[in-house]
Amino acid sequence: MVAGMDKIIAANKRVLALDFDGVIWNTECEGYVVGQKVWREIFGRWAFCPMHIFTSGRWLARTGEEFALILLIGERLCLKQAESEYVVKASGQKPISAEAMAANFEEGALPAILSGRAKLWSQGPEPWTEKATFPIEFSHISLQDYAWPDFINEGSSLKHFLAFFGKRLAYWRAESRRQNLASWLKPQHIYKGNLETIKQALSIFDGVSICTTKDKASVEALLSTVGLKMLILSKECTFDKKLQLYILATSFGVEPEQILFVDDLLDNLLRVRSLGVKVALAGWGYNCAQSRAEAKKLGIPVLKHLSEALDFANES
Repeated sequence: MVAGMDKIIAANKRVLALDFDGVIWNTECEGYVVGQKVWREIFGRWAFCPMHIFTSGRWLARTGEEFALILLIGERLCLKQAESEYVVKASGQKPISAEAMAANFEEGALPAILSGRAKLWSQGPEPWTEKATFPIEFSHISLQDYAWPDFINEGSSLKHFLAFFGKRLAYWRAESRRQNLASWLKPQHIYKGNLETIKQALSIFDGVSICTTKDKASVEALLSTVGLKMLILSKECTFDKKLQLYILATSFGVEPEQILFVDDLLDNLLRVRSLGVKVALAGWGYNCAQSRAEAKKLGIPVLKHLSEALDFANES
C-alpha cells in the first residue's frame, strides 16, 4: 500500500448511527399497552387516558419510565374535563396529584402502594381495544404542544416512582414477548420506506449502527421480523448517547465527524453534537413542530425521509 493510503481510506469512512424508537420503528402503541399494564399493577386500575393522548405526548418521553408521566398528565387533563360530568361526580373520585404520588413512593413505601388503590376506571376492558369506551369524549385533548419544561418539572418530584415504573415496564415488556410474541409485535411497525433505505445504507456505509436507550432484546426481536441484523448499542451498554457514539467511533476507527447520527429528539442531538458528530432530526418521529423549527434555526437538517441520510455516505 502507498504510504499514507491507509489514513486516506480511514478518513473517507462514513458511519450511520440511528436511534430506534421514532426513527426506525414506530413503537408508541406498544408503549401505551405496556405502560397501562404497569399502571394497573401499581394502582389496581387503568390510567384514565385514551391512547390518542398518550401517542400525542410520546415525544415528551426520553426513556420508558417517563411513560408514567404521560399517563399521569393525560389522566389529569381528562379528569379536569370530567369534573363537570357525571363520572367523577358519581364516583366521588379525585385525580391523583403529583404530590400524593411522590409521598407514596418514598423509599420503603412501595408495598403499601402495591397492596391496592381505590378503583377509578379499572375493571373495564383493556383500554387499547375496541371494546374500551370512555364515558366522555376526549378527542380534542392532546399533548402535542405540552411545555417541555413543565414535563421535566413534573418528573422532578417523582424520581422514586419513575424508577420503579421503569423497572416494572422492563419486566412487562420482557414478559409480553415471552408469553405471546406475535401479540407484542402487533402494535409496532417499521416506518414506511425504512427497510429498503437501511438495506441500501448497509451496502454503501462503512458501518451502520443503532444507538438507543431501549433494551437490546426488544430491538433484536423487532428487527428479526424484517430480516435485519445490525450493531446495537442499547441501554445495557449505557443510557448516554454521547458515550454510545464515542464507543461507536472507536469501534469503527473513525473520527466523530465521520458519523451521522439521526434521532427524533432535538435535545439528544444537541447533547451529542459537542462530540463532533454530524446530526439530523427525524421529522417523522416523536417530536413537535416547535422542535423541528428550532432544529432548522440551529442549522440541524430536518429529514422528511430516512433516505435523505444516504447522501452523507458520499460527502467528502
